[in-house]
Amino acid sequence: MLNKTRLACLVLLSLNPPLYASELPFMAMLEERTSTSNQVQALSSADYAHEYFDLDVNAKAGDAVFGRLNHPLNYKPSHISGTLQYEISRGENSPFEIRNQRDDKGRLFAELILSERAELTLGQYPVLIVLKDGDTTVESRTITVHVVSETQWSQLHQRAMSFLEGEKRLQGLFVYADDEIEDYIQELNDNDGAFEGMDFYHAHSEDELLDIRPRVLGKELMLAANQINSLAYALTYSDQFGYQGEVPERKRLMRALYKAINRYTAHFPLKDFANTPTLMRNMSTHQWRFTDPISAAGFVMSPAMNRDIANGESLAKRAKASFQELLQIAFDIPYRQRQPEYNRYYLSEDLKRSPGAWADANRHHRMRSWLMMSVLWSDYNQPLTYQPWWYGDYAPFAAHNTSLLPGWTPKGALADLKTWLETNARYAFKYGQSGILPDGTISHHVGVRQDMAFFAYGFEWMANTPFEVAGVFADTPWKLTNKSYDQSADFLLDSYPNFVYRGGLDFQTAGRKHASEATPVFGSTRLTHGINTVLRAKSSDTEIKRENELNSFRDSLENNTHEASVNRAYWNSDFMVHRQSGQSTPAYYMSFKMNSSRSMGAESFEPDVGYHNGGGVLQVLVDGDEYSKIMDSWDWHALPGLTEELRVDELPMKSDFKLFNPKHFAGVVSNKHNGFASFKYDSEAPYNSATANKSVAFIDDMAVALGSQVMRAKNGDGWEVASIITTLDQASWDGALTYQIDGAPQEIVEQGSYLDDTLSVQESAWFHQDKVGYVVLANAETSVMLRGGGAVNSTHGNSESVFHIAIDHGQQPTGEGHGSTYQYVAIPNVTAEQMPELVDRLKRQLVTKTTATTHAVYFLSASNKEYVAMAFREAGSESVAVQNVEPLTVSVSKPALILLERDGDNWSVSAQDPLHHVDRNAMEENDSRRMRFFTRGDRNTLNVTINRPLRSGTYNYQTHGRKVEDKAGQSVSVNSYGNQSELTIELPDKQDKVYQDRHDLYTGMPASVTIPAH
Repeated sequence: MLNKTRLACLVLLSLNPPLYASELPFMAMLEERTSTSNQVQALSSADYAHEYFDLDVNAKAGDAVFGRLNHPLNYKPSHISGTLQYEISRGENSPFEIRNQRDDKGRLFAELILSERAELTLGQYPVLIVLKDGDTTVESRTITVHVVSETQWSQLHQRAMSFLEGEKRLQGLFVYADDEIEDYIQELNDNDGAFEGMDFYHAHSEDELLDIRPRVLGKELMLAANQINSLAYALTYSDQFGYQGEVPERKRLMRALYKAINRYTAHFPLKDFANTPTLMRNMSTHQWRFTDPISAAGFVMSPAMNRDIANGESLAKRAKASFQELLQIAFDIPYRQRQPEYNRYYLSEDLKRSPGAWADANRHHRMRSWLMMSVLWSDYNQPLTYQPWWYGDYAPFAAHNTSLLPGWTPKGALADLKTWLETNARYAFKYGQSGILPDGTISHHVGVRQDMAFFAYGFEWMANTPFEVAGVFADTPWKLTNKSYDQSADFLLDSYPNFVYRGGLDFQTAGRKHASEATPVFGSTRLTHGINTVLRAKSSDTEIKRENELNSFRDSLENNTHEASVNRAYWNSDFMVHRQSGQSTPAYYMSFKMNSSRSMGAESFEPDVGYHNGGGVLQVLVDGDEYSKIMDSWDWHALPGLTEELRVDELPMKSDFKLFNPKHFAGVVSNKHNGFASFKYDSEAPYNSATANKSVAFIDDMAVALGSQVMRAKNGDGWEVASIITTLDQASWDGALTYQIDGAPQEIVEQGSYLDDTLSVQESAWFHQDKVGYVVLANAETSVMLRGGGAVNSTHGNSESVFHIAIDHGQQPTGEGHGSTYQYVAIPNVTAEQMPELVDRLKRQLVTKTTATTHAVYFLSASNKEYVAMAFREAGSESVAVQNVEPLTVSVSKPALILLERDGDNWSVSAQDPLHHVDRNAMEENDSRRMRFFTRGDRNTLNVTINRPLRSGTYNYQTHGRKVEDKAGQSVSVNSYGNQSELTIELPDKQDKVYQDRHDLYTGMPASVTIPAH
C-alpha cells in the first residue's frame, strides 16, 4: 500500500539525503580490545546507591513495585550463575513477596509484589533482600520501598510526555487519519509486522543487507521507524484508536505495533551497529535518526504495553524486549572512538581526566532518546545500556581505573541519565577536542580544524535539550546539582553578551546557522528562550551563582537594551570583537574572523553560502542589520574584509574539499579596550586563488586594515581569470553613496543605482554610505572598485539593494609592489559631512606601514594617547614615525603581535605568540587525518625591546578568556637603561603545570600588563 503520506515521505527523504556523501566503510578497523581479566566483578564492590523503589499507596494486591532488583553483572549475563535467585529474608514481616525473572539472555531481575495481606500507609518500608545460590547466601542488603501518593515513574512519564510534545524529532512525522491507521493495521497483520515496499524486511544476513546498498537501506530503515512512530503517536490523538478511544480498537493497534517493532528489530543491522558496512557512516554514528522515532514510539506505548505484559500477553513482552534490544544502538560507538588514542575524547596520557566519550554537541541529540528510554524501561534500576565498553572493566580503560566516560559506569537508567546531564559541560584540553575552550569559545566539529558553534550545536548543547531533560528531573531523586546550572550560566554570560548586537548574533560565530533567518534575531528569540530553559529546569532548592546576571541579560535582550563595550581576543578561534555601548557614545560592533592551521570559519552545508567564512571577515555594524537583511542578495564571493578572486561561478561547500589554511600564523592581542589581529590568509583548497598577509588594528572607534604580499597562488590560467580584490564592505545600500578622490569634488550616487565603476586613487580617498565611512590610504596608484544595484552578482539572484566597495589588486598580483598591498580605515557613526575633516585628522595622527614581514600602526589621539600595533612574522625590528620625537622602534626575538598604549605616564603592554609555540617538526610528521596541534617543549619566552623608558621590575599578568585569574609564571620582566627598555615576557608553554594539561590551548593567549614610564 503506497498511500499519499508514504509517497510524501519517500520524496522527503530523497530530497534530504544524509549529510556526508561517502559510502565507504570504515577502512582501518581497530582490533576490539576486551578485558584480559577472567575475574568476575565481586558483588561486594557493587554500588547500590542509585537504587530506588516505590509503590502507589492505593496499589492492589499483586501490583508490582516500581524498580526491580537488577543483578550488577547483567551486562555480562554469562557470568551469572543459573541457580542464583533473590529472596526476602525469612525473618522479615514484609508486605511484599518477591518474583525472580530471567530474560532471554539470562539476565537476572527480581520484582517485589504487594502481598494479599498487606495494608499500606504512606511511608518507607525497609526490606532485607538476600541473594542466594542454592542454599548459600551470596549477599544480603536492605532496600527501602517508598509508599507514595504518586510514583516517580508516573510523574516522570507525564513530564516526559510534555518534553516529547515539544520535540519534533520525537513526534510522529505523519499525522494519520483513522482510516489510514486501519489500513496500516491490516497491512502489518497481513505481512507479519512488515510495511510493504521495503527490501530490508527480506534480508536475513549482512550480505543481503549490503545488496540493498547503504543509502537505500538507511532511507528504508528511517521510513519504517517513522511510520512505527507515527502509528504509536496516534495513541495520543486518535478518537478511534487512541487512549481516549475504544479499548478493543486500541488493542488492535497495539498488537499491530507489537508485530511491527518485533519484525523491525529482527531485520535491523544490530550486530556491531556502529561499525556496520551496511549503512553510511553518518547513519551509524548519528543513531538518533533511528532511536528518536523508535524510543518515542515505545514511550507512548509503555502504559498500555506494561498493562499487557502484567496481564501475561507474550506479544507485548516480546515487543518490550525488542525495544530494549534495538535501543542498545543508542550507546553503540565505533571502534576507534573507544580507544585511548582517539584525540577528540581522551587524554591518552591521563585517561581519568579525559573529557570522555561523546564530549561534543551531539549529546543534545542523544538526550532525546535517552530520556524516552529511561522512562520506557519502567525500571529505575535497569541500566540505560548493557554495551560492555561503558563498564569499568573495559580494557584498557580499566587499567587506569576509569571508563569511557570518567566517573560513570551504567547502573540505573535515571541515575545514568543524571550523570550524562551533570557532565554535559565539557572543557577541551587541546586542539582537536570539542567543548568549551579557554578563550570562551565553543567547538563541535573539530575533525580538521576547530569551529565556532555559538548557534548550531554549541547553543543547543549548553542551553537547550539537556536542560529541557534536566527539567524533567527537577525535584526528584535524580535532580541535578547546582554545578550543572552554574556551568551553563557561565557559558551563556561569558561570550554571548559580546557577540549579540541589536538582537542579532555575529554570523561568523553562528556555525552552520550563519545564513539562517533566525541568526539576526537570535538574541531576542533563541537566546532568551535558552536562558529561560535553564532557569525553568531548576529544582526548588537549586541555587545558580549568577542567576541575577542571567535575568538581567535576558531582560536586556527582550527589551532590546543590551549593550557592551569591550575588545576581546579569542585566541583559540582566531577571532576578535571590538564594540562600544550606546550609553556615552553611539554604539557600534566590529569583529574580525581569521583562520589558520588551528581554526576554520563557520561551516557551509549547502553550496553558494559560507565557503569564505573565516577568511579575514571584517564586520562593521551600526544598525545591526547591515548584512543580515541583504544576505540573500549578497555576492558570497566577496565577504567584507576578504581578499580573494572575484569569481562568478557557484561557490563550493567547505566539505567538498576538506582542505583549509595550512599556515600557523594567526594571532589576536588585546588590552580589553583596543586590540590587534593578524594572520596569513591561505588555503590548500583548489578553489581559492589568493594568499595575503592581513591585519586589523581596532583603535577607539576605528578599524585600521592592512594587507601585504597579496598574490595569486592558484587558478591563474584561462580566460575566466578575474581580479583579486580586498572587499572593504558589502552592506545594505541605505541612503546615498558619497565619495571624494584625492581632494577632487565630491561625487554622490543615489541609493539603488546601477553602479559598476573602478576609480584610481593616488593618495587618499573617502567613501560614505549609511552610517559608515571608509578611508583608503594610498601612497601610489590604487584601484577602488564600486558596485551597487544590479551590478552586484547576487549569489541567489535576489534584488535587495547592495553596496560593494573593494580594492582591486588586478588579475595577477605578485606579492610585491604597491598593487600587492592595501591600507584602509573603517569608521562607524560618521556622516558624509564629517568625512573630509576625519581624513585630515587621520593624515596627521595615523601612521601605517607594511613590509613583507611586518605590519605596523601608530595613532596619536586628540587626548595625546599613543597607540602602537605591530605584527612580526619573524624576529626583527620595526619603526614608525612619531611627531616631534624620535621614531618608535620595537624589536622582537621571535614572531609576535605587540600592542602598546600610552595614557599619561603609564604604558599598557600586550604581546602574543601568533604561532602558538608550534612544533613545526611534529606537525609535519603527523600523519593523522584528524586535526592535531603540537607545541614545543621549551620555554615560550618572548624578548621585546622598545626605545621608550619603562620602569624596571617584574609585572604579573592575568589570564585572558573564560577565567581571569593569576597563575604562577605569568610574568613580564622589565630592564630599562636610558631610553631603552628590554622586556622578557614569559608566555604559556608546556612546562607550565598551572594550565593542568591545557597548555596547548594557552600558548596563544595574550599577555597584558601596565607599566609606569621610567
